[in-house]
Amino acid sequence: MKGDYVLIDSHNGQYIPQIFVEDYDGWHNISEEDKKILLSGPFDNPEAYWSAWYDVINNAYYIDSVGNRWVLYEDGDLFVLCESKMDQTEKNEFFEHIYT
Repeated sequence: MKGDYVLIDSHNGQYIPQIFVEDYDGWHNISEEDKKILLSGPFDNPEAYWSAWYDVINNAYYIDSVGNRWVLYEDGDLFVLCESKMDQTEKNEFFEHIYT
């Protein structure tokens, strides 16, 4: 059972937040203000951009068609994770500080 996927790879760098809000609908707990800031890109107001991204990474979630809750995790690449679908190896990889 796979509970982790790369959503946006690291070659997009500082544009990952902007790409995320442009291309991925259906996520909950993202304020309209944060969306607006992220859509403007990283150069107009870098402090606000990274602050908005911090809010998104730490609060956004997605509920799939069968009720699984997915969250974001960034470590170079932007991943989506569903803990209930992860096997122990996946949990160790992403949540090493919790499960080992």
